[in-house]
Amino acid sequence: PYNSLEIKAKNLLIGMKRLFEKHKIPFSTNQLGGMFGFFFSEKLPKNFKDVVKTNDKHFKNFLNQCIENGIYFAPSKFEAGFISTKHTKTEINNTIMTTKNIINKGI
Repeated sequence: PYNSLEIKAKNLLIGMKRLFEKHKIPFSTNQLGGMFGFFFSEKLPKNFKDVVKTNDKHFKNFLNQCIENGIYFAPSKFEAGFISTKHTKTEINNTIMTTKNIINKGI
């Protein structure tokens, strides 16, 4: 089960990262197993000060639009998100498609 959590998280993050990169929106991710974080920055933050410098406007806009679409990420850029065994490929793909729609509307 732990391997499947890692694969699901990796698929989610790769899908999201490709979309943000395509639209030239700085986005970085980190993952350990099913636990992950994402940041609106070109480089992955390495410490608290780096996280503080990431783009709050993009994070807040993205988070709020995700919530409006029934997708719930950790509500702070300082928190980790988790994939569970209940998340299916359908939810992962839906989140990626929602991300695409959010970007197209303007983040």
